[in-house]
Amino acid sequence: KSVKVAGNRVGNSVTLELLLPPGEYALSVFQDVDNDTKLKSNFIGIPKEPAALSNNAKPRMGPPKYKDAVFTIGSEPVEQKLRLQ
Repeated sequence: KSVKVAGNRVGNSVTLELLLPPGEYALSVFQDVDNDTKLKSNFIGIPKEPAALSNNAKPRMGPPKYKDAVFTIGSEPVEQKLRLQ
């Protein structure tokens, strides 16, 4: 799902609320610097635009593992603080 966050910025932070049903999720976010709706990457797939994954999972010799980025939503709200790199 694509979500535009324009107008939700306060200083260096962007806050938004996603109303999702209970289940397992992994998030991938990026700052679309050139406004073309696509994540730019180099020839080996490393992002050229700021990007982050849920749980701030880090890629190591390839994409991060799903188990490192997955989180569970139950009946209580879940907060993810992601740092774009």
